[in-house]
Amino acid sequence: MKKLLALTLSLCLCGTAFSQTFMQGIGRNIVTQTTSGYKTQTLPSVIYSPRFAFLEAEGSSFSIGLPISFAFSGVYHIRNEDAITLGSMLNAPLMLDFNNGAGSGKSNESRVGFFFGAGFGYQTNIILQKDYTGNDIAFPMSGFGPAGEAGIRFAVGKHQHNIEFRISYMKTHDTSRSGVFGIGCVFGY
Repeated sequence: MKKLLALTLSLCLCGTAFSQTFMQGIGRNIVTQTTSGYKTQTLPSVIYSPRFAFLEAEGSSFSIGLPISFAFSGVYHIRNEDAITLGSMLNAPLMLDFNNGAGSGKSNESRVGFFFGAGFGYQTNIILQKDYTGNDIAFPMSGFGPAGEAGIRFAVGKHQHNIEFRISYMKTHDTSRSGVFGIGCVFGY
C-alpha cells in the first residue's frame, strides 16, 4: 500500500514538474509611493516580469512570478550644487497568480485573459520631505510587505505573445508604512 501511494504521488509530482512553462515580459510601469508626512512620489519605471506557470489546465494556470520595477529617483537643489541626491527605486514582489485565458500558458489560444494574485515583496526608494526653507530633503526608505496585483491580457500575433495591462498595490511594514501603487503595461513574450 505504501509503495502504491509513493508511486502515485511521484507520478503526480512528475506530471506537475513537466507542465511548467517559463514566460516573461518587459514594459513600463508608473509607481506612486505615498507615505504619511512625506511628499507623494510618482516615478515612471521599467518593469521586467518573469514567471513560471504550473498546474496548467486547458484555459488556466497558476504562476509564481517576480515583477520587478526599477527607476531612478532623487532630488537636485539649484541653490546648493553639493545637495544632489540620486538614488533608485526598486519594487520586487514575489507573487502567486491565477491566470485565465490569454497568457495563462504557451499553448492557450484564447485572445483575451485575466490574472490576479497576492504575494510578499520588497520596496526601496528615496522619499522626499520639505525642510524649513522649503527645499526637498531626501530620506532612504526600504521595507517588506504584502502585495496584490490584477490585470487583463490581450493576445497578439501567432505565437501567443500578449499585451498585459496591470495594477498592483503593496503596503510596506517598516517605519514609513508606505503605500506603493503601480499601473503599467507589459509585452509578454
